[in-house]
Amino acid sequence: MTSIDPARNLASAKPLSGRTAAGFGWRFLAAEGDLVGRLALAAAVAFGLAVPLVWAAAQFYAPLDHDTGAILYFAHRWLLGDRLYVDLIDVNPPLVFVLGLVPVVVHRALGISEPTALIGTVVVASVLSAWVTWRLLAMRSRQLGRGEMGSLTATLVPLALLFALLTPGELGQREHLMVMLTVPYVVFTALRLERRTVPMPLAVGIALAAATGFALKPFFLVVPALLEGFILVVCGRRAFRDPVPWTMAAVWAAYVGATLLLFREYVDTILPMTFEYYSRLGDSSPMVAFNRGFLPVEAGIAVLALVAGFMVRSRTAQCLALFAIGAAATTIIQGKGWSHQWLHADLAFILLSAAVMAAAVERYGPTDMLRRRRLGATLVVAMLAFAYVAANNDAPPWFRVDRMGYDGRLGRQINLVEAEARPGEPILALSPGIYPFFPMVNYTGTRMAMPYMSMWVLQGVYKNCPASGQPQAFNAPDAMAPAERRVFETVTDGLVAGKPRIVIVDRIPGMPTCDGKVFDYLAYFLQNPRFATEFLNYDLYKAFDRYIVYRRR
Repeated sequence: MTSIDPARNLASAKPLSGRTAAGFGWRFLAAEGDLVGRLALAAAVAFGLAVPLVWAAAQFYAPLDHDTGAILYFAHRWLLGDRLYVDLIDVNPPLVFVLGLVPVVVHRALGISEPTALIGTVVVASVLSAWVTWRLLAMRSRQLGRGEMGSLTATLVPLALLFALLTPGELGQREHLMVMLTVPYVVFTALRLERRTVPMPLAVGIALAAATGFALKPFFLVVPALLEGFILVVCGRRAFRDPVPWTMAAVWAAYVGATLLLFREYVDTILPMTFEYYSRLGDSSPMVAFNRGFLPVEAGIAVLALVAGFMVRSRTAQCLALFAIGAAATTIIQGKGWSHQWLHADLAFILLSAAVMAAAVERYGPTDMLRRRRLGATLVVAMLAFAYVAANNDAPPWFRVDRMGYDGRLGRQINLVEAEARPGEPILALSPGIYPFFPMVNYTGTRMAMPYMSMWVLQGVYKNCPASGQPQAFNAPDAMAPAERRVFETVTDGLVAGKPRIVIVDRIPGMPTCDGKVFDYLAYFLQNPRFATEFLNYDLYKAFDRYIVYRRR
């Protein structure tokens, strides 16, 4: 079997057969004697597989996350011929839209809805990630030898990963995709430190997937920097001959080059808009480290990292600790405090907990298999219960349906649009938020009559009240900066050319109230004579929730 030995130049390594290794792991724990213990462990593992799979089935029933729906919509429009960063304007680099093409292609090939295709794709990829992680850890267990340490880690960590990937409410967020694509690399890093080999195709696939996952956000590069730095500290200069980091670096260099060549508009137009306006949204601050939702995760990661480093001394636990520390660091660096930005830290905390518990039992627990088997069964169930709480998952699929899904604001928007617009027809939404318009357009098949997901550029322009204390005054068209003028004209173009059936105006603009006056999106665009003339064809239709709806005569 062709294999890659990332530690060959670090130290001598023992070859490992992937086929026999893959057959090891939790099955060894249940192999001999103690019928009660075997049944208990088998039942615990079955439970550990069933719970996340049942949860995954419920994901098909719940509405998509709004950010995920927006990415899916842009990928859909891109495949139909709209130009990314010209007809579709967003701050995200192109890679996330490239990945978004996968469920769109699945939708076309199988004839299922795009939301179903997206959830199905993410579920399959999550199961594959957990399987690869299990295979790597099973290889490690086999190398350690029958009856020695490692089998509980090979059971608990993949089950925890499967639970972590299939249960979040923010399924498909970039943080979620990053964990899904990179955890096998984190485990592979532990194997590299332990000087073990893996089959060449598996090693290459792991490196390519990890490079893709870390490239989804530049902040994510903190994680491989920590892990490769750890290898450098442990192995010295010989680590430079390891092909894994160079493979990932080549992928990143190719991605940057492709972005510069194929998406010049992103570099020339979107990046300046991002730094000047998008960066103003939210209150970016390192004080997010003390956010009441994130602080317990940070504290848990800090404690378990110390345990992994100085007590259990498991390379797998140590690498997962660095992964969790890196994930937490990226949350603080971004500084927005939005919950999805610490999703990867939540999931890393779950994995680190599983690895530390398994390593502690393997290092300090009973050595006879009868007791270890029964203890393993207990730990599997306990880990799942702990993972549910640690994930801070207060919005399981069935709860999202009742609270904010089809029976809530999203459902009312879907009913409104389905009654007024046919699939493929445009609507115009003037709002600071993308929810509930995304994923509403994903379910109704309608499209946005403007190139933006929301009014985020205007939020950046008018973030602060005038220093004089007067009400907010709109910039005159001739005095607008290029980014604002582009919004002013393209939204007008969408109304005039698209003639959307309905126009939805948000009464909460996402901007400060200045001298008692609320920013009015409709009044802002009515400054444009073309917008004002076309809007004469619209009548007030209804007001509900926080929106005013106008319908075309």
